[in-house]
Amino acid sequence: ADGPSSRVYQVAIDDNEVKGSVHIYYNINCIEPSQYPDTIVVGTSEDMNIVEVIESGALRLTRPKLLQYHDYRAIAAIPDDTAFVAVVGSDVCLLDVFVPDEFPPPPFFSGQIHIEGDVHFVAIGNDWQHAYVLSYLGDNTSRLISYNYRFFSIDNEMDVPGYPLDLQVSGEGVIYALTTE
Repeated sequence: ADGPSSRVYQVAIDDNEVKGSVHIYYNINCIEPSQYPDTIVVGTSEDMNIVEVIESGALRLTRPKLLQYHDYRAIAAIPDDTAFVAVVGSDVCLLDVFVPDEFPPPPFFSGQIHIEGDVHFVAIGNDWQHAYVLSYLGDNTSRLISYNYRFFSIDNEMDVPGYPLDLQVSGEGVIYALTTE
């Protein structure tokens, strides 16, 4: 995905050639593969989009309207589920996702919690209960929060030095927060 040009590209890795692309109407902030084959959830500055791969070189854009929600900053798929943990503005929430065959029933948010800072990354834990969000508070300080998406609460938080660069959770449940420090 190319955020400033608002395009999602399909690239063949065997010859490193662009096979197709689709234009998104707003700046792209994040993308995440869906549990459905050949479907990608795209968060933009204004709304959420679904890009479906019809065949090699053919992409289709579907754009649901999500009430007043906009400014998707990060999104992560919950494995083997129809839900995503989304960060919208300074709120982290559970996003109930639609089945493409039944599209477009309106997806909805539940368990919305406000978090401090500019959010940059979200990763799903391996315990089927937590997502981790790394946000920037300013003054060279980031905050790592543990968001319980089953009970819609923040279970824990800690400050770490530096500007956030990446966040991952290993298969063993170890959280890796990469910052500039």
